[in-house]
Amino acid sequence: MTSMGLIILRKIIEFENQQEDIKEEHKPCFEWESDEWELYKSAVVKRQDELCDLNLVEVLGSVISSDKSNELKIEAINLCIALVLGGNIKAQDKFFEYFQDDYKNLFLLNLSYIIES
Repeated sequence: MTSMGLIILRKIIEFENQQEDIKEEHKPCFEWESDEWELYKSAVVKRQDELCDLNLVEVLGSVISSDKSNELKIEAINLCIALVLGGNIKAQDKFFEYFQDDYKNLFLLNLSYIIES
């Protein structure tokens, strides 16, 4: 997995927001205000769910838990945000399952390290 691959996967979700100023500015979903995408929520949720069905959460967890570059991990975190945007239940459940199986807490330890650096 590369940073560009993670960005493309995030763009799959972001593409569903058809609001003109969002599209023109290429604003990433982690910068969206609630009112900037609410009209497109069902389309966004559909894409989030499709990506979750492809076990993307497990892949993201592996990337963040690994010793890969911080650039790759930050893109993985941005994609995690895109998956849970709006409180997506399926994504939250998938992350919960992943955390339950992460006995060494590598995901959260690496996340903490990235936040602190």
